[in-house]
Amino acid sequence: MMKSSSSLQSPASANTGYILKTKKAKMSKAHPTEMIFIREGAVLPPNSGIESEAFIPGWRFIKNLDGYAFERKCRNSNWSFAPLIGKKRARVVGRGGKLTLRRGVTRILAELGGRNFNSLEISVVTLRKFLGMTYMSISANRRLLQDNLAAVAL
Repeated sequence: MMKSSSSLQSPASANTGYILKTKKAKMSKAHPTEMIFIREGAVLPPNSGIESEAFIPGWRFIKNLDGYAFERKCRNSNWSFAPLIGKKRARVVGRGGKLTLRRGVTRILAELGGRNFNSLEISVVTLRKFLGMTYMSISANRRLLQDNLAAVAL
């Protein structure tokens, strides 16, 4: 008796080990999807109440503000938080803790080198699994924080 074509399976569909799938892992609340990093020594808007903490050597993390809230605070202080051309992405193998995030941000900053920017906006942070390995995918944009009066003087 001949088998119908619907009962025949290819090796890839018979054994899911052959199929490569990417699954999104859930992000913890410790890693918001938007973060702002300011270069050490960069001047922040006066009287804005923006708090920061050291993250990696030479860069500080803005606490309790995402990109939109930070930009609003800058605009209210008559400062600009302008985006610069060029989006960078990095993938880092790890479980998604602060150490993995630090390695990813360090990798992005190393690729950007000495370009003229004083802030970095991490716009997307996702955890994914591929072949049982967890990795973090990070997308970043260069930004320039400056006083609007200084920009006019240039």
